[in-house]
Amino acid sequence: MTARSAAKAEALGVKIAFTHEDVSYEMDPAMSWDLDAMEAFEDGNLVTCIRLILGPEQYAKFKPRGTKRTVGDLSALFETIQKAAGTPN
Repeated sequence: MTARSAAKAEALGVKIAFTHEDVSYEMDPAMSWDLDAMEAFEDGNLVTCIRLILGPEQYAKFKPRGTKRTVGDLSALFETIQKAAGTPN
């Protein structure tokens, strides 16, 4: 998604669809993100931040029960989220 598309989704209040590692996700525009997500990010808790942005069902798509993921995997997902939302890195 381009910054222009993200801005349009923001203006219309519609979900932003994006793909990461061939898995489809959708999220609210950045201005609608729960403030707890931003506080988690500020506190350095990226896992909680992403869980709050995506919700538990979509986070489970990223990390299904019993699978192993790395901090690098999580960082890559967050970069994809930032790009889709049109927010600065």
